[in-house]
Amino acid sequence: MPWVEIYRFYHPVEAELVKSYLEANGIEARLLQEGAARAIGVYLGPFGEIRLLVPGHLRTEAQLLLREFLQRARGEAPPEDEVPPRGPQPL
Repeated sequence: MPWVEIYRFYHPVEAELVKSYLEANGIEARLLQEGAARAIGVYLGPFGEIRLLVPGHLRTEAQLLLREFLQRARGEAPPEDEVPPRGPQPL
């Protein structure tokens, strides 16, 4: 199963929060960062990029969750009745 990149972060705390959010919603996620940035603690430019990866077949669902997370973090979330439900729907 190939992993695909869906976002790049420049701050490790933000990256970890989103990763945890995806995992809490049933999507496995990985963070990939260059070794030099971790070793010297530089989070600027290409040295600071942290790539968020998810399984390719879950890309669309992960992108929707990512968008939801970022909107809520920015205070831009739509009203609850406009957020599409996730998972199986009752008949």
